Amino acid sequence: MALSSVVDTEISSGYAHYTNDVSAIRHLHEANEDPREVVREMVETTDTLILRIYLYHLQRILDRDEPPSHILLLAQGGYGRRELHPKSDVDIMFLHVNPLSKKESELVKGIFRNLFDLGFQVGHCCRSYKEALDIAVRDTHSQTAMCESRFLSGDWRLFERFKNDLWRRLWKNRYEYIRRKVRESEERASRFGLTINISEPNVKESKGGLRDYHLGIWTASLWEGRTMKLLHLKRSHLIDDQMMTMVEEAIAFLWRLRNDLHFLTGKEQDVLALPLQHEVSKRLGYRDRRGRLAEEEMMREYYKHAVNIRRFSSYVIQRCAPKSVWSFLSFKRSKKLADGFYVRNNQIHVPRDIHFFEHNPKRLLQVFIHAAEQEATLAEDTVSEIHDNLELIDHTFLFDKHNAALLRRFFALPDRIEGILREMRRIGILKAIIPEWRGIANLVRYDLVHRYTVDEHSLLTLYHIENLHEDTFNFARERYLLWNECKEKDTLRLAALFHDIGKGKPGNHSHTGADLVDRITRRMRLPEAKRKRLDFLIRNHLLMSRTAQRRDLSDPEVLADFADAFDSGADLDMMYLLTYADMRSVSPESMTEWKNNLLWDLYLATRRVFENEAHADADETIHVVSQKESLMKALGDEFEHTLVREHLECLPASYLLHQSVDQVRQHLACLNAFDGSMPVTRFYPHLDPDCREMVLVYLDKVGLFNRICAAMTLENFSIIEARLNTRSDGVIVNNLVIRDTLRNGPISESRQHLLQERLTRILPSDEETPPIPKMTKISNVGRSSCANQIKVINDITARFTVVEVRSADSGNLLQQLTGVISAMKLNIHFARIISEGVRLTVIFYVADSSGGKILEEEQVERLHKELQNVIESDSKNV
Repeated sequence: MALSSVVDTEISSGYAHYTNDVSAIRHLHEANEDPREVVREMVETTDTLILRIYLYHLQRILDRDEPPSHILLLAQGGYGRRELHPKSDVDIMFLHVNPLSKKESELVKGIFRNLFDLGFQVGHCCRSYKEALDIAVRDTHSQTAMCESRFLSGDWRLFERFKNDLWRRLWKNRYEYIRRKVRESEERASRFGLTINISEPNVKESKGGLRDYHLGIWTASLWEGRTMKLLHLKRSHLIDDQMMTMVEEAIAFLWRLRNDLHFLTGKEQDVLALPLQHEVSKRLGYRDRRGRLAEEEMMREYYKHAVNIRRFSSYVIQRCAPKSVWSFLSFKRSKKLADGFYVRNNQIHVPRDIHFFEHNPKRLLQVFIHAAEQEATLAEDTVSEIHDNLELIDHTFLFDKHNAALLRRFFALPDRIEGILREMRRIGILKAIIPEWRGIANLVRYDLVHRYTVDEHSLLTLYHIENLHEDTFNFARERYLLWNECKEKDTLRLAALFHDIGKGKPGNHSHTGADLVDRITRRMRLPEAKRKRLDFLIRNHLLMSRTAQRRDLSDPEVLADFADAFDSGADLDMMYLLTYADMRSVSPESMTEWKNNLLWDLYLATRRVFENEAHADADETIHVVSQKESLMKALGDEFEHTLVREHLECLPASYLLHQSVDQVRQHLACLNAFDGSMPVTRFYPHLDPDCREMVLVYLDKVGLFNRICAAMTLENFSIIEARLNTRSDGVIVNNLVIRDTLRNGPISESRQHLLQERLTRILPSDEETPPIPKMTKISNVGRSSCANQIKVINDITARFTVVEVRSADSGNLLQQLTGVISAMKLNIHFARIISEGVRLTVIFYVADSSGGKILEEEQVERLHKELQNVIESDSKNV
């Protein structure tokens, strides 16, 4: 590395030695040496370089080999703990007793400047003795860094005095500082993920990461009033041998992972991003096997260790955190429960009997029923006892009728059980009593959409069902009432928990999952009627979301086919709640008001089919006439009577049935301004505040939608939904929901104006659309399980051929797809575009130039082939 301001040969020589040492350390790492050795070597080689620079400046500026006795050079933070990773920050502090002279200040600045020039990320400060102690009392971040400081140079006795003074001050208010650190941890969790099981964890900051390990160590240090290591915690009886071994293994794994991320990327990369996971897993020796990807195996091991780190941190905090006076006064108060359990301080305890569970194994289930009914947690001694007796759950236990009855009772409890199931997962009993759960435990699916592991997603689905009272999306009250009125809450809970259990095996996960759940519910001796309903819910759990998002809900055939799948309104109610919770649990941003509205519209429309099935045709005819009359009456005063009547007569009955008065008003306003030559566009608010709904009126022609997509791409907009209404006189009235791809947030008026100008230039022209700039290659999304998919279907509607395309999107896939359809002289009558991260799902309802379906086999094959070529070409940019 060339030095920008330092050309001194001695420093250059020292840095050359440092880079050689780092290369040797990298070889150690790649040879699979102990990660603790790699970290130790990084610390020592960094110490050598910093001390060499320090000595150089001492000689050059102060003309001496010994540092002034009143100045200390200290390593802080991770560097101070001797936990330095290849590209981590190097935190150092100069501590001085007397004011610094001019030359001493120059020495300090020179060292910091040299380190910056050499490319180090340096956390640096220079403080007086008194200032440092005062800051440590006020600022918890500085406090932690200074308590973990390590001597590099200066007077050792001064360093000892400083650490003693520092700990003496902190120990007086240690409980307050512990509370602060715990609050910091909770705030960090809100930023980096409230669960361990996210698909792209930060190995340092996420739950179960290195910060949680440090929190446990730091809490114990404050409790003891001195700097503690893991071995010290064992000697102080804060943890036992088993926990110490468990934590050592977890830390070794996380250090190795972090070292490799730094070496691979050449920077302080702590996020296990999806594009990196495959390469890192290969480098760390994982291989594809038994149908599992190497990165899936690595991530499973990561989650296992992260759970152990979190458990360690929580255990130490529980041992050391301050207890209120009231908790001590009520310490002896306890409440006896059935089977020998008792509650004390809102925790479930077991008696001091090493054979307690062995004498009656069904207590392993009974304890969780008690926890749910008492709204209590399990004491750590109870958790340890359960963990130590998991071997009691054998084949006999699983098929015992009394245990089956307990499981049925558990899922039918009126109390919320999702939190208890999380505790069961943490302890390991969930996969013991439900062996099929092992297939999805800590399983990452690389489908470009799901943010969580499969088991976490399943638990979140149950959480959203049981906590509908906290919902903030539209129709929340209606959903909450449906849940309260549900007569089979146990069936719906089981469906939520197991709807994706088939993802742990190859094949269609819905059908595989239904077969697995049948095996589970037979062991539970669930009544046959409930088993059949559960089978239906799991086998069809994707039906409602796909219908809502991929079909034209104004088409009576779509509603009729969807309604035919259900035997009763109760089944529909349960499917709606399951689908809503499933969609909410994909990622924090997965559910939008637009998707929520589509789902609710489908639910209500299907409910009406059930209620009016016997007179559906007659009712629809009456409804069409009635709707037309009401629209004429509502809008006759605002627009000419002729304009309103002609518009309604030029569109099919479905338009009248599925357009609100406001939507028709918007269409008429644009039609009133349309002169027959130039397109008219107007923008309106949308349910999603970051989107706008654009109404476009113009003359129809082949390739029009492709031109619209080109204009959108050139102005950096994406289309989220498109409803294309083509009138019998050749005028189109389109509704397009759009989002700004340049930035998140509402679309400004200036951006809307630029899009209007672009559409005005492109749509009337018969020339080729302007060239679309080549999209820069976006980050590799890893070995995604999102396989490209193209379907050309002729049996969904009577009028149109339905084209479905699903693929990763480099940015202009939609424009390319519509280009293929335009080139084949096909007209798009309805479109729905679903963008989920970099995954794009597009649905087109198309017809040929004569208005009919595409029925010729050769034309269908050509369309499929051309679309396939587009997505394969686009995939090269992903």
